[in-house]
Amino acid sequence: MKAKNALSLVLAAGVVTPALADVSPTIAPRGTMAEKEIAHIYYNIATGEKVATLLGDVRPSDNGVSPAVWVAENTLPCASFGQTGGTAGVVDSPACTTCFTSTATGQIFLDWGDVPTDQVVDCVGISWATQVLDVDLDGDGVGDGVEGFGASYAWFDAENGFDSSATRLDANGFTFFNLPGDTNFMPGFLAVYTATVDLAATFTSSIVFELGDTDSVDGSGTGLFNPGSGADLDSDGLADFGYAIQYIQPGTVDFDGDGNPDGDPLAAALTAWSLVTGNGDIGTDGSYIPETDVPGAQGIEDAFDIFIDFDSDGVLEPIGTFFYGGFACVGATGNTPFAQFRMALYGPGGEVPCPADIFPAGGGDGLLNFFDINAFLTAFNTGDLSVADVFPAGGGDGLLNFFDINAYLTSFNAGCP
Repeated sequence: MKAKNALSLVLAAGVVTPALADVSPTIAPRGTMAEKEIAHIYYNIATGEKVATLLGDVRPSDNGVSPAVWVAENTLPCASFGQTGGTAGVVDSPACTTCFTSTATGQIFLDWGDVPTDQVVDCVGISWATQVLDVDLDGDGVGDGVEGFGASYAWFDAENGFDSSATRLDANGFTFFNLPGDTNFMPGFLAVYTATVDLAATFTSSIVFELGDTDSVDGSGTGLFNPGSGADLDSDGLADFGYAIQYIQPGTVDFDGDGNPDGDPLAAALTAWSLVTGNGDIGTDGSYIPETDVPGAQGIEDAFDIFIDFDSDGVLEPIGTFFYGGFACVGATGNTPFAQFRMALYGPGGEVPCPADIFPAGGGDGLLNFFDINAFLTAFNTGDLSVADVFPAGGGDGLLNFFDINAYLTSFNAGCP
């Protein structure tokens, strides 16, 4: 097993409930950039275990007991129209003169969706995209972590965007510091990391939480729930929730004196969040057709909200609701991205599979040994792309070569979480 020390956890309170004034989406003041997938990190809050892999996401499996609750991860919605890489929406930009705030502390970007009522969440999938420079001294392809570089994530009950200030309730939140960054800078690209964060434990470090409570019973068992918060603001039979991200630029400056670095404006670099559509379909005209079944990222909107605490009084003021002009697939260079941020929720009982465990076919056996390597080499030699096309991370490139072999062996050597 290969552990990384690139993630250091500091639990934080959720974002303060703001009020939103303008409900009309406008073109985002920040641009978008192409992504380059770097790695996935599995992190267990309770044990501190960290496992990095250069392959695709390591996530809880749908084992028939606890399927994913809500998943928004479709980074290539326009693949049939020539899209070959993901798109990231810029959050912090040192060059932005209309961003309303210091690039050291960043704005808060918020999005929303629908989940079943009384839904316990014990694992989340998050991502970050960055040009913050990092080093890879151990040569494993993953950044070693940048001092002070962090991101805060938060989840909310009764959130449907477009002025949900009267109902929005903090559900959970945490901050990661010393996030890995970009070790191979390429102009015009943002390095993207994804992470599966296991919130569950049998002791006090557990931060399992419940969304959309209707029975006033603490299903999470940790006290992280809002009794009676299962609001169905859009009348679709599901509870509405929201989630937000705020970046902390690298550095050691502690502006608020809480003992944690708040970043350094002089060390600021481009940061972003990976953009996705819901896991629905794309019509022949390039339009998005929502998937109606949970966990198909139901209830998502082609829009997001931005907030900032202008006067540092702990209350967030709205900047507005934004999008990128309306989602459309029109060709490799003309696609307009969907304004939804990559994120996932998983319920109790989910398993974290091992991507290198490919023997026997169809699910593995929980062991890594000669049989797995032989299964990979057999697939490689027979041209089976579904098994052997593992480079680059996140979906392969339709080719089988040395890079696939190296990526698989790297995953095998990383072991199983």
